Amino acid sequence: MKKSLNCLWLVAVLLVGLFPSAIRGQSDGQPKPLADRILTVIPPKLVPTDTFTPLLPIPGLKINRYTPHYTPSSETLFGQASQVVFYRNVWGLEFATTGLRQIELMFRRPDGSEVNKHFYYMVYRIRNFGKSLSYDVVKEQLEKEFIKYELQRDKIEDGRPAVGPEKFRPLFSLEGWVHVPGGEMQQVAYLDSYLPEVAKAIQRREDPNLKLHDQLEIQSVEIPLSVNDDDPGIWGIAVWENVHPRLNFISTYVSGLTNAYRIDIDSEANQILRRKVLKLNFWRSGDSYLPSKDNVIYGIPFTDVPTEQIEICRRYQLPGPQFHVTMTNPTIDGEFTLVDVNAAVDLETLDCPGLVTLADGKLPESIVEALTNLNFEVDESAAVTTRVPGKKWTFDIAFNGGQRTLNVHFVPQYWEKEGKGVRFLRSLDYFWVYR
Repeated sequence: MKKSLNCLWLVAVLLVGLFPSAIRGQSDGQPKPLADRILTVIPPKLVPTDTFTPLLPIPGLKINRYTPHYTPSSETLFGQASQVVFYRNVWGLEFATTGLRQIELMFRRPDGSEVNKHFYYMVYRIRNFGKSLSYDVVKEQLEKEFIKYELQRDKIEDGRPAVGPEKFRPLFSLEGWVHVPGGEMQQVAYLDSYLPEVAKAIQRREDPNLKLHDQLEIQSVEIPLSVNDDDPGIWGIAVWENVHPRLNFISTYVSGLTNAYRIDIDSEANQILRRKVLKLNFWRSGDSYLPSKDNVIYGIPFTDVPTEQIEICRRYQLPGPQFHVTMTNPTIDGEFTLVDVNAAVDLETLDCPGLVTLADGKLPESIVEALTNLNFEVDESAAVTTRVPGKKWTFDIAFNGGQRTLNVHFVPQYWEKEGKGVRFLRSLDYFWVYR
């Protein structure tokens, strides 16, 4: 008996020596370390086109358009207002997550009976590395009115980011598709819910020593400036309830990670503000029975079957090819995009009528309409010159009493036609969209 006790004591000593960090992690109240590749880290994506809105009509400003007899059109109020470029500073936060998970919790009713409820949740981390884009106004020649905007990256003032948020005010949306009677697919969407008791139960499951801020708590927590990859950041949790048990082709949208936005013009010349949000894609293999036992897999299901490839494009609403219409401006270095126009590729046939129209030397109606909404005088019969077949064209347009050359670029975003199916051009686990 004494020999057996000695053996057990020796085994315990060996275990402590082999796994000291694990023993300490359980006893000193520190958050447990995450294994490699458990945490998906997504850095902010800031692009210069997020920092200005070019040549849009000024909201609320009604201007008569006319051609003067003795002065250039560019010197009229309409001409000057049409050349205004609005600049803004943008910032971005780093987002990291352990993925989309499910949990089933038991609740007790007032009559003493018990009921199980199913929830989706996402544990995430926020860090601020001071990433930003801003402008310094430079007047190169003091005797002239012309000024220039110089782009600055990650500008720091007094040891703090010159541009950026102090707190994270998020909005999480869970969206996907479900089979309805008749075999058709229906899109569903859910906003995250304020469920503090559920959040506490999930924290006990994930890591009792790691504070997970719920939907309201995290909005009052100041985000410290991170200087290296060892900084802990701020941790939070998003929770969704009453989610359809057959949910599949899942995407979560996270807003509040950046202040970037774009302004689109609709067919009635209304300006629509679209905020930049992060989209993370998941898929679930399973059915409506015991949904919490099914794994929710990060990313999208890939396939070599053309019909299934097109179905993936449709269900995840993967942005298709666009026409980028560009021009130059003296206050911005190089070419900039005037407007992005959906190339309207037919997902059934994968044909693009706009490409055919441009190849015939004409402007597609969608480009004419987009430029007209920006107050450009567009001649529908303008001759279009092909620069790179199937990729780039140019045409001249009247602009403030003169002419400017505009470029049209055909740019695939996340997929392009290949044979009878599509070819995915980049990772589709996550990307940024404007909505």
